[in-house]
Amino acid sequence: MAKEELERRATAEKQAHEQALERVRPELSAAQAVAHETEQRLQALIAKQERTPRIQQWPAEVTADSPAAEMPPLPRRRGRPPKVRQPEPEASDPESDIVEWWKPGWRDRYR
Repeated sequence: MAKEELERRATAEKQAHEQALERVRPELSAAQAVAHETEQRLQALIAKQERTPRIQQWPAEVTADSPAAEMPPLPRRRGRPPKVRQPEPEASDPESDIVEWWKPGWRDRYR
C-alpha cells in the first residue's frame, strides 16, 4: 500500500514538472530569439566599426615624446580642504563696533 502511494506521488510530481516545463518553454524560446537577434545586431555593429576608418589625431602635449606622458598621475589629496578665511572688516566700517561673540575667533579681532 505504501509502495502504491509512493508511485502515485511520484507520478503526480512528474506530471507537475512536465506541466511547468510546458509553461516555461515558450518563454525560453522567446528569450533565445531575443538573444539571437541581439547577438546579430552586435555582430553587425562590430563589423560596421571595423569598416569605418580610424583617424586619431592626438594633441602635441599628449604624444609619447612629451614629458606629460611619462609622469604618473598625482595622488588624490586626502582630508578636509582648508578653511577659507573671510576678510576682516575695516575699522572705519560702522558694523565693526558690533562684537559678534557667537562667531568663533571673535576674541582674536579685539586683542
